[in-house]
Amino acid sequence: MEGNYLMEEENTLINLIRNSENAKSVLGLAKDLKEEGNTLFKQRKVDDALEKYGHTGVILARFGFVEEKDRVELHELPICILLNFVACLSKKKEFIQVGQICSIILDFKPNNIKAFFRRVLCHNLHVSRII
Repeated sequence: MEGNYLMEEENTLINLIRNSENAKSVLGLAKDLKEEGNTLFKQRKVDDALEKYGHTGVILARFGFVEEKDRVELHELPICILLNFVACLSKKKEFIQVGQICSIILDFKPNNIKAFFRRVLCHNLHVSRII
């Protein structure tokens, strides 16, 4: 039942994006969902935060941003969302996924200190769990 609800919510988001002609409103929606995820994370509702970050990713992946200023913002926002997503996965002790996602972030932004730090930290936590 829950899976159907999530699919309906994602389809609603996709339809909203497809019918939108305004990049600012789509970026605004993505930012709002990211902030909702941040609030949920601070409330220790990690699964709910992950869902919001996931929806934000759907929005960014489905909308075609044409103007240069929107693409610049689009380049920074996914990195931020992925780092937030990784913070949630860390709380869930999903250390392998954290390392993989941080490596992807570092492919795009080699000097991203948060991604580097989280990857090292989770690698150490993962190794200490094995030993």
